[in-house]
Amino acid sequence: MPFVNGRFYLNPAHGRSVERARAAEMHQTGPSDEHAEHWVTINGRHVLIQSGQAARSNAALRRSIAETARKYDGSTDWAYSKRKGNFAPNTNKCNQYVYDVTKEAGVEVIVIGIDGKPRAPLAAEWADPNTKIANWTVLGKNETPQPGDVAAYKLPGGGVQFSGHSGIVSSVSQNGYVVAEAAHEDAVGPDEKFSQTGDSHHVVYRRFRGGSQ
Repeated sequence: MPFVNGRFYLNPAHGRSVERARAAEMHQTGPSDEHAEHWVTINGRHVLIQSGQAARSNAALRRSIAETARKYDGSTDWAYSKRKGNFAPNTNKCNQYVYDVTKEAGVEVIVIGIDGKPRAPLAAEWADPNTKIANWTVLGKNETPQPGDVAAYKLPGGGVQFSGHSGIVSSVSQNGYVVAEAAHEDAVGPDEKFSQTGDSHHVVYRRFRGGSQ
């Protein structure tokens, strides 16, 4: 019997059910370039090849990131005046918000600082396409941001978390207009400055791709 990725699949036309762990989820999400699957014939049998198994898991994690980000809309936990984690009161915490949300969603994001210790990426590091962040790839010019991506741009000076601002993409309109959830001075809320419009700043978008990076 033919096996694909360690599992055997039969075309339901043969009167047998197909083993598909996440069939319900696939039905809800619909087709996508990340859901690479197709039927082939091997030794006279129809076999379903699901080469996008890891990609579907990544897509589910990105949906979880976006949902978690939206959940904290209006929260004051990351307000400028409050203490949050290692951040003292009267500090900007946009990158801490991104870190906390991604960690809660199951994708903790860590970089190694110059002191050799692990820490959350700074907003300016998210905004620097030359900074390597494990499992997160910078989107190319022909890729459209999606909910769950991290968006960031650099700022002059060091006012925001070391010369940058970061957030999590929460919605993208049909014409590509991006809105992200971000920690502001008073509360978490939508931020339209992460849409790549005009020449005010260059937005860098990163996408979680797990081990496929």
